[in-house]
Amino acid sequence: ASFAGIAESLFTVHANSTRFAAVGGFASGLLLERGVEEPASAPWTDRSPPGAQALVGVCLTERGGYAVGQFGYVARRDEQGWREDVTGLPPDPDNRSLHSVWIDPDGGVWAVGGQVLVEPLIDGWLRQDVVHDLQRWTPTGGTPQGAVISPLLANIYLHPLDELLLGLG
Repeated sequence: ASFAGIAESLFTVHANSTRFAAVGGFASGLLLERGVEEPASAPWTDRSPPGAQALVGVCLTERGGYAVGQFGYVARRDEQGWREDVTGLPPDPDNRSLHSVWIDPDGGVWAVGGQVLVEPLIDGWLRQDVVHDLQRWTPTGGTPQGAVISPLLANIYLHPLDELLLGLG
């Protein structure tokens, strides 16, 4: 499939020993995969689950993986491919989204989320929910990795380095 001219952004990429997975999308969830042995010029394959919601985080293991996104959407990968994972979590009235997902060494699935658009915006950046093995809780301090403020802070921190490297040619 060709994605030239499609107005979608990719947010996160992850890999295991056999494949890369990249997620993104604004209007819908976009999940692309490509084998790690394939050349860089090889096309990515659209593996987006039907009804996926603006995917933001992805994590692969050797046997599967998870992708998360808008409105608490969770997709799981197994030997049959990607599909929506019905978590049983109640719908969130605050429209909180999941921003990042990872799988711990014991196989526990962790997801971090928060409000995407709130007033003032800082509330959405610092008030983040955590989901671990289908249990939701809200930390009382800190900013979880993968929070919506992470890219902004990284850009602020890395901009001087970018300028230095550009100056060096």
